[in-house]
Amino acid sequence: MDMRWGPKYETGIAVIDKDHRILFDLFEQTQQCVDDGEESFVLGSVIASLLDYVRLHFHREEILLDRCGYSALGAHQQLHVELKAAVELIAQRFKDHPERVGVREIRNFLWVWLSEHILGEDMPYVGVCMPRTDIHEEIAKITLADVLNEGKKRMCCDWPSLRVLVVDDNANFQRLLKTLLLAFGVKDLRLAGSAAEGFRKLAHGPVDVVICDWLMDDMNGLDFMKTIRESGDETPILILSGFGDEAFRNKACNSGANAVLEKPISANSFLQAVSGILPEAPPVEI
Repeated sequence: MDMRWGPKYETGIAVIDKDHRILFDLFEQTQQCVDDGEESFVLGSVIASLLDYVRLHFHREEILLDRCGYSALGAHQQLHVELKAAVELIAQRFKDHPERVGVREIRNFLWVWLSEHILGEDMPYVGVCMPRTDIHEEIAKITLADVLNEGKKRMCCDWPSLRVLVVDDNANFQRLLKTLLLAFGVKDLRLAGSAAEGFRKLAHGPVDVVICDWLMDDMNGLDFMKTIRESGDETPILILSGFGDEAFRNKACNSGANAVLEKPISANSFLQAVSGILPEAPPVEI
């Protein structure tokens, strides 16, 4: 079955279509990880990020329907409850027993989402909600941090102005990081598939943050960071690793890392980790 984004899925409401495209991309990544026999931390990160974006999208969409006076809001909310529960169940089962979450189960969920929800349930509200561009702009300002970190101190980043370098030799994990950073609003994103390529990217111009995998074939994250720091470069560095114990974190930070984020990640944990190592900025919307 064809799971790629296409014109038939477009509602014409920019913020909703953007959400749907991000979800499509994460869906495709889930399938790719399964097809590639990817390590569990990669697929687990994609599924956890998918769940975060399902929560954000449903929150935005329900506010849109409510503000526009959509008559079938209650039924739509119930569909959201059921779909979110399905993703949560897959995410929890994968976390507990990754070997028990099979490709057929994941693809069946994707088919239900695409064919029955977006095409069957979202399209009917377009006529009511399309004219309300003022509400479109309002819900576009609702962020992942707003939805998932209610009551916590907000981490403020001017994402569109950030210059970000990602160094990771795992193509599927790099694609996930790219999807998330672009969704956050990053415009200047530089991708490197090895430490050597990362150094070449840095030579072309400074960045505001470096996100680096710990284990890479040509040079590990420890040596990559040491080389950067020995050059006098104090750019904030976030290390991603399957190790998260205190001894490892101390070793990484003593080698030049500003923070360590343990895999599997989620969209929210990644957002908070990147935000946390950047200089404080005035509040902005993402």
